[in-house]
Amino acid sequence: MRAVRKLGILNSGPEERFDRLARLAREFLDAPIAVVSLIGEERPWIKACAGLSAPAAAPASTLWDHAVDLSPRGALVITDAARDDRFARDPWVIGHPNIRFCVGVALGGPDGVTVGALCVLDTRPRLSPTDKDLARLRSLAELVEHELQATYLRSAVVEQARLLALSEEVSGIGHWRFDFDERRYTGSSLIYRTHGQDPDRLDAGVESLLECYTPAQRQEIDDLVRTARATGEGGRFAGEIVRPDGGRRHVLVRASCQLDGKGRPVSLVGIFQDVTETVEAKRRMEQTEARFQLISENTSDVVTAVTRSGRLTYVSPRCEQVTGYTQEELLSQSPMTFMHPDDRPAVVEAFQRTLAGEVGCQVEYRFVGKTGQITWIEARPSALRDPITGEVVGVTDSMRDITSRKAAEAALAVSEVRFRTLANAASDAVIE
Repeated sequence: MRAVRKLGILNSGPEERFDRLARLAREFLDAPIAVVSLIGEERPWIKACAGLSAPAAAPASTLWDHAVDLSPRGALVITDAARDDRFARDPWVIGHPNIRFCVGVALGGPDGVTVGALCVLDTRPRLSPTDKDLARLRSLAELVEHELQATYLRSAVVEQARLLALSEEVSGIGHWRFDFDERRYTGSSLIYRTHGQDPDRLDAGVESLLECYTPAQRQEIDDLVRTARATGEGGRFAGEIVRPDGGRRHVLVRASCQLDGKGRPVSLVGIFQDVTETVEAKRRMEQTEARFQLISENTSDVVTAVTRSGRLTYVSPRCEQVTGYTQEELLSQSPMTFMHPDDRPAVVEAFQRTLAGEVGCQVEYRFVGKTGQITWIEARPSALRDPITGEVVGVTDSMRDITSRKAAEAALAVSEVRFRTLANAASDAVIE
């Protein structure tokens, strides 16, 4: 049953190509009835019937059961069904059309499995067919198999086209072909829609698509085609098109040559992709990076960027003034290398909280400079997100030198201690 479903023909209507072969089978054996039947869900499916107005779903019959039990091209011969115990009570024998004689050849499907039978029937008993008659019937059965195979292949092509169209819609990638000799272009509907055109238009062709390109771009495309035909090598084209409605799209085309049996280029085939979102995302990222660099290079703070794994990928130029290290020296080592060991746990915690999405983290730590000097740093990490996916990919940090503030805070603390000591001493003297 699986092999029959695979053919994509079950429950289909009458077709002349099968009816014609049924008529030929009837004529070859000079019989009144010929039937092409397929294995059905519950009973045989009559695909073609010559000489009898039979329902598509034939009544259950042991005639069909015995025919389809054979291997492909195997033959079943019944000279008088009424005298054969296997078929004497068969509905087609005791009732209309009162079959007596039957010769059937099993039909094979694409996988070599029996899927049905070509049967020639008569309402009167007959002698067994000659070897020549059986050979003719097997030849006709082979033609029926070819038609079944053609149906299977057409169904497979339709299914592949459907899946290709679906994959193009999902991926945003179309396919195309240009024949050098005929100068004929064929392409998927996605390409036309990207150009803002109706793929079902009668005049839709490569010329209508090229109207979306500038003269310089059209020349570049023409050069690509001429070079491919002359050398057999493919190429690529990237550019911005202007659609009839004024909309702009960025497109990328990749091409390769198809060669004939003698190695000569006969056509150019390739893929077409609308890369507008990618180009715009890259442009936004470049603008963001430019603003980031402008700010980082003109601020008194040291600006850094760190990956999720903790690797420094950017340090602003002011780093040498604050830390004593050059950009290259800082980028070549782990940030933890420069931190006071006692302060590392607090910095790691702030880093992890920022990666988890927390906003407003702040941490103070001691930076060990190149000569061993201690610089107090106030860090304000924030999440660095991918401009396309929005995923957190790292952390940016604004590092401010707060050494002077820390010294002032320490001096103030000492002064407060001295003040309290003097105040307590003065109070004791008054009491005495």
